[in-house]
Amino acid sequence: MSFNIASGEFQRLTQQAMAQELAMLLTTCQFFSLLQSIMAEQENTKPNPTLKELQTRMEELSSFETSSDSSILAEVHYLIKRVRATLAMIDGQTTVSMIRRFFERIGESDLQSLKQITKYYMSKPAKDENDRDKIDLLVTRLCSVSVTSDKNMKLRKVIDNLEEEIEQLCRSKRGAELESIQTATVARLQQIGKAILEARSLNNLMEGKLLSQFRDFKISLGENFYSPTILAEIVRLNVSIHNKFQELYYAEQARLRMETARLLRTPNTANPPKMVLDFAPSHPMVTQLNNLTLQMQQLLHDLKKGLTEQILQNRSARASIEAEGSSLSMLIASLEDSIRRSRELIKVLQDVYSKLESIPEKER
Repeated sequence: MSFNIASGEFQRLTQQAMAQELAMLLTTCQFFSLLQSIMAEQENTKPNPTLKELQTRMEELSSFETSSDSSILAEVHYLIKRVRATLAMIDGQTTVSMIRRFFERIGESDLQSLKQITKYYMSKPAKDENDRDKIDLLVTRLCSVSVTSDKNMKLRKVIDNLEEEIEQLCRSKRGAELESIQTATVARLQQIGKAILEARSLNNLMEGKLLSQFRDFKISLGENFYSPTILAEIVRLNVSIHNKFQELYYAEQARLRMETARLLRTPNTANPPKMVLDFAPSHPMVTQLNNLTLQMQQLLHDLKKGLTEQILQNRSARASIEAEGSSLSMLIASLEDSIRRSRELIKVLQDVYSKLESIPEKER
């Protein structure tokens, strides 16, 4: 096979630049190969065989920079084009949620590899909404580290050299000509962030549709999203929101455990307790009603716990819950009120049966 490229293009694409791009694409191929393997296990699908073939050839050519053979350099240039085309096709089938689940499964990533993957997305000549969301996720992970709080919460902390790291990724400096736009944008981000961080519960966060406001504002930024100053502020806010979610999630879990322990009159434990009766009923119908009420309470507990976990872990579910936040809150409040009234009714019925039993049979 002949690998011919125009001399002008070949001169512009220097040997060093080709080596750097090949390294970046090799890491990105390895990332997608691993991602596809994990997704294949979960969804019973097959990884793309072309990706493995290209990865093997890139590994064989990875030391080409020591060679001045024009045919080798031409093949590398051809391979880079082919790899980019293949990755674009695979990336088009890869959602942000898939990448997020991948990181949740593997935990913290090698920083150099993560930087190469982020550079791949940043180097795309035309970025769509999915690219922006992926860059949002990747840059935040790259520019923050995992820490554990005193309460054993999994938090993140922004790295010290945030601006410098993002400037390297964006391959640009903070532009003075855009200073007024950047200042106004950062101020608006901080305003949105303040409202989110002042939320006292997950319910407040959902009902206020604060996360949707944040997402909509990021979408409205267009290409300004990739300005180093603005992207750095977005990373700071992403990390703060992540930590706020952890705080509210743990607080909600503690509240649910206390609520269950109080209603079922058992010690407060991490797992939902086994249901018991509030009193020894004197009639089978009271026993049955009491059991049904306790089952309803347990189902409602599970519902609230499930919603809390979905808000924390699933972005799509979070958006849906946020859209229906007010009606969901009203529904849960209505169910809680119904259960409370049912328990009060059962106690009244118990008192009635107790009084009947205390009356001699001849006087009934």
